[in-house]
Amino acid sequence: MMKKFWKILAGVESTFWLLMLIMSNLIVGSFYMKYSPKALFTLNHLPFPEWMRTFGASNLGDSWWLWTLGLLMALLAVNTAACVIDRLLTLLPQYGKTSLPAFSLKLTPTVVHIFFFIAVGGHMLSTLTATYSSMPIEQGAIMDLDQTHRCRVDTIERDFYTSPAAINGFLKQARVTLTLECAGNQESRSAQFLKPLFWGGYTLHLDSAGKDRNSGNLLLVARRDIGVRLIIPCFIINVLLLLFYYTMSNGGFRSNSES
Repeated sequence: MMKKFWKILAGVESTFWLLMLIMSNLIVGSFYMKYSPKALFTLNHLPFPEWMRTFGASNLGDSWWLWTLGLLMALLAVNTAACVIDRLLTLLPQYGKTSLPAFSLKLTPTVVHIFFFIAVGGHMLSTLTATYSSMPIEQGAIMDLDQTHRCRVDTIERDFYTSPAAINGFLKQARVTLTLECAGNQESRSAQFLKPLFWGGYTLHLDSAGKDRNSGNLLLVARRDIGVRLIIPCFIINVLLLLFYYTMSNGGFRSNSES
């Protein structure tokens, strides 16, 4: 009975059907996002756990699909972990019985799954712990990021297009100089469009305020996301692992091991 349950839990068929359910859930959710934008707009400005405790719990008619999505993602995580464990239990006894390159080639897809699992954990951390705040940028404005981190706007520079005539006067680039203070220490740094500032675990970047992106009104956006520290390295490692796998697969190790 347990073996049958484990086979279902770690099976690729379970993965397939979970992915189909997740895709269907997201399709349904996209319609809610489209036709109830005001109801779900606060997702952009509140940490997800706080949003679920406040708006999500009291507006199940608009948020139910997020609860089911979370359940399906949790089941997919369990399925992925079971699949990885099952594969390792099959592969590890083969260590030493084949050449190291051939064994590494067989092990690579499982290692890719492990780092994928860690990256998914990073996304979960981002969802549960990321903080977001913003303020209009004005000379001398101060943003308290937390009890120890504070930034002050010192200078603001705006660059507008002068040609061609069709975009004359449109905002081209903006740059702000900030004084950053932490535990009594200060430093001066700058940020501009598409060049965010990384400081004290925060990402500070500029955005246009309001719908009119040519008005020159700016926002300073601060985000703290520890999950990115897992997501990006795991992504890079998986790219390298897949490059190794497909290169070695076409390089003769597989044919040598099979012969």
